[in-house]
Amino acid sequence: MGDCVSAEVKHHSLPRLPVPSNRPLLFFHSLITDETDTITQTMHVPFNTERWQALLRMFNAADLFSSAGHSNDFRYSRAHYIYARVRVLSLILAPLTLLWLPLDYFLLPRENFPLFASLRLTTVAAFLFLGFWTTHAYSLLHAYLRLGILIIVPSLFYLVVFLVLHAEYTPGGITGYEHFPFLLITIGAIFPLTLIEGASAVAVVLFIFIALKAYLGVFFTAQMFDNLWLMSLLAGIALWTELAQLHILLGLYRQATRDPLTGLFNRRILMTHLQQALEQTRREHRPLCVLLFDLDKFKRINDTYGHLSGDVILQTFASILEAHICEPCMVGRYGGEEFLAILPNTGKVTAIALAENIRHACYTASACPPGREVLHFTVSVGAAELRQDENIEGLLNRVDERLYFAKETGRDRVVFA
Repeated sequence: MGDCVSAEVKHHSLPRLPVPSNRPLLFFHSLITDETDTITQTMHVPFNTERWQALLRMFNAADLFSSAGHSNDFRYSRAHYIYARVRVLSLILAPLTLLWLPLDYFLLPRENFPLFASLRLTTVAAFLFLGFWTTHAYSLLHAYLRLGILIIVPSLFYLVVFLVLHAEYTPGGITGYEHFPFLLITIGAIFPLTLIEGASAVAVVLFIFIALKAYLGVFFTAQMFDNLWLMSLLAGIALWTELAQLHILLGLYRQATRDPLTGLFNRRILMTHLQQALEQTRREHRPLCVLLFDLDKFKRINDTYGHLSGDVILQTFASILEAHICEPCMVGRYGGEEFLAILPNTGKVTAIALAENIRHACYTASACPPGREVLHFTVSVGAAELRQDENIEGLLNRVDERLYFAKETGRDRVVFA
């Protein structure tokens, strides 16, 4: 049975897709108008609670705090974004690290220069590795690994240098090396990280810095507390910048991938995901089904009740799809009143059961356009399972034919190819 089937099929609740919508923004706008008291009295919800909920939704607080609610598609996009920036930054740091060798030779004890040179070359090799590492560009786990190498390798270099020069260390520091922790903290500002991710990176750098200073016996000094204050200030600025980048990236991603009316994925993303699902199905020899939904007599509804009523019905049906389909499956607006669901690892029986559950859910759903009577609607569904050696065009043609047959034979039914 597929991992993305409805709650009725699995007999337990499933998480809903984190689909953004314009409605939270509209609601928040209404909260700050003069009609606030009327709205809260009508909804019978305490004003402060609802206002804070609207604020959290508006700023995507959960998505900024952790990546747990991000869609797989956005994770791929963010992983590639981090991958690209790590490569560029690493290829910049590699020559800069190497250029510091002459200063090490003249400013540090000569007997230690071979060790420092080998440490620098090792760090340069790590940067070059990150710069030319081109595999797993869309894996978030590998993005974390890249960031870890970018932070930990220079931190260890910094740590070893101070341990070796322990006897020569003075509170004034060692030329050029005291800046390492500050640099590593500010580097994070160029990446779109969640609060947990950014704070974890800062915590690693601070831990190494504090542990080293405590070992050197210079923790309780005025300079140490000045450094901690400055590092905390830089960490706060870096975290703010990381969250701002993530917030902007989320907004741009949703604008580019979501249908503005329903909040579901748009056709371009659906086709991209279907191609990926088809390739995965071929590799793993697992089933793949698609469902094509079409709202019955939708043109008549638009002509009779107006396009605003039609929009409300589309949004209502999108909510039903969200409630029944979750990742790794994907559902989106295919065009007009048609919606496409992609069901990897799902066979014929499960796909039909899911389609029937959605069809029956439309019976109890109602659309309530402002100033209009309550409207009810039904849906016809075409369903098909990928055949061996079939391409996307063939699969979509078959499911479209099944949908057409469902419409021609009475509507409000599921027809499997």
